[in-house]
Amino acid sequence: MYTLNVKNNYTWPISSNTGKVVPEKGGAASFDRHGSMFMEIPGMGTVCFLELGDKKLPGYPEVKETWGILVRTHSTEAYYRYEGGGILNAT
Repeated sequence: MYTLNVKNNYTWPISSNTGKVVPEKGGAASFDRHGSMFMEIPGMGTVCFLELGDKKLPGYPEVKETWGILVRTHSTEAYYRYEGGGILNAT
């Protein structure tokens, strides 16, 4: 499991499927020891955080870290790996 720290510099609040809301204009929230989740950003769409567990994505260079997260929007993907209790910061 990983911790996701979110800082919202946007004009509107960001909601998540966990029920937690990140307040607008500098608000922050932490999602501790989390698995897969998504956030709705008004005017921008959904951002998904997919917990991959120890599965490795094909086509990427060999990675040493055990655990993975795929961050996906409608147009972009980012792939993060970590050991132990990972921390991912998003602004």
